[in-house]
Amino acid sequence: MKIYYKQGWGIFFVVFGIILVGLNIMLINMGAGRGFQVFFCLFITLIGIMYLIKPYFELRSNEIVLFNLFGMEIKRYAFENLNQLQVLDGKVYLNTEGQSKKLRLSKFMSRTDDWDNFIRKITGDDLSNE
Repeated sequence: MKIYYKQGWGIFFVVFGIILVGLNIMLINMGAGRGFQVFFCLFITLIGIMYLIKPYFELRSNEIVLFNLFGMEIKRYAFENLNQLQVLDGKVYLNTEGQSKKLRLSKFMSRTDDWDNFIRKITGDDLSNE
């Protein structure tokens, strides 16, 4: 199960990057800009596109894998079964060998539907509050 970044982050960076590219091109036309600034603004736009298409993390059968924006795995949280995962106050904890470790997963960064499905999967609860 893949959980993706909130689309608002991607839209913000794409719009912000495009605006900055336009402003820097205007500066270059006036003789005050530098090419590196345009490159940096294009990089900001690329970051926004990555927020829109790349997953934040993935729940696998025996681990949670956290990805960076370029799709590379940066952190693995291994567990034996889903019962080792707990949710307290919207934060996910992994209980192994008598120790509880907070995972670097945030509801604020992930799409609401994906996050709710993830929490429902690891807790087995109904989140509709009906």
